Amino acid sequence: MKEAGNGNGPQDPNLWFVIQFDHPLNGKQRKIYEGFCEGWVAYHDIYVDKVSLDNGDPMHKVEIKWVNSDKTAEVYLYPLLHATNLELTSKLTYSTTAQALSDPPVPIPPPPPSGL
Repeated sequence: MKEAGNGNGPQDPNLWFVIQFDHPLNGKQRKIYEGFCEGWVAYHDIYVDKVSLDNGDPMHKVEIKWVNSDKTAEVYLYPLLHATNLELTSKLTYSTTAQALSDPPVPIPPPPPSGL
């Protein structure tokens, strides 16, 4: 597994890490690994960073891109956006401009899975 920034050339700043598996993962195995990464990040946001959705604290969103015939997972981490200016007027119109309140700290990558 390599973390973002360890390669040569420009990279997407949201690339969190890349993991290479020994064999291509089937659909079920990919879903298991995606759920594992999402759970890892949710745990970090809620229990380590102590974020609260009730207070509008920023959390993370995980996106996984499968490449190299489903043998490589590129894992991207984005701050989750919240609606920051919701207005209710007499005409019942509103604005939902989503903005990141701040970029939350980046959690450490999860350990490689076993048994996939």
